[in-house]
Amino acid sequence: ILSGLQAYHAIDKEKYNVIILYIDKFLNIYQGDLLKEIDTYKNEAYKKLKQVCLYSHDNKVYYTEINRRKPLGVIDVFLPVVHGDGIEDGTLSGYLDMLGATHTLSDVTSSSIAQDKIYTKLILEKENINVINYLGITFDRYSDTLEEEITSKLKFPLIIKPARLGSSIGIKTVYDKNSLHEALLEVNKYGSRILIEEKLENFKEYNMAIIKEGSKIITSSIEEVIKTDEILSFKDKYENNQKYSESNRRIIPAQIPYTLESNIRNMVIKAYNA
Repeated sequence: ILSGLQAYHAIDKEKYNVIILYIDKFLNIYQGDLLKEIDTYKNEAYKKLKQVCLYSHDNKVYYTEINRRKPLGVIDVFLPVVHGDGIEDGTLSGYLDMLGATHTLSDVTSSSIAQDKIYTKLILEKENINVINYLGITFDRYSDTLEEEITSKLKFPLIIKPARLGSSIGIKTVYDKNSLHEALLEVNKYGSRILIEEKLENFKEYNMAIIKEGSKIITSSIEEVIKTDEILSFKDKYENNQKYSESNRRIIPAQIPYTLESNIRNMVIKAYNA
């Protein structure tokens, strides 16, 4: 929601006619002016708005109120700003493709792989791109021998996270074998596919965005992220009111040597192509 509203408020309204469609946790789609305000979501006032559906006709995509035949309007381009399993994983991309809609999402295959951290690491390893020592598990095969496998292959401390979520949700840090079982049970609440990694210490984190326009690959400036918690948390990512101010939590562009900048860019392009 926060990401979507940031995108909405950044778009030039004099140039584009922008509407918000909100998909709730039960996959109902809502539309209305109240969706422009964050409080609408906090108090669930969106439930008072009209539910809509999408359909295609004559190579156009329309949205209309459910159980009404007359369309409310045409959507020329979808800018989906979505997070999480079951929608960011190619589900929404496939749905929009079936409608013949123009949209900015990656295709189904790329979205599905990138959403799953275990599959992503397998591909990066195949391309000889460095990854942290890790183990991918499916919790439905859990047993005492699984804990033995983890401790024999990885060194503490460990980071345990849902393999198909994002935004730092459900992440646990484990410092010894005694707390491993409890952490696995907790992370399993967010999905049975779990990624376990050795925890990096004393490192710097850099981000780079990438997009393809036709045959041209475009990379962003490099950002250095300054975390305030033990990990770069949900709070750091979304709830920091100074996120887009001149704060000391993000350095854009990162103050790094040209050689390092070039190495990061080459690695990002290599990963993107893979």
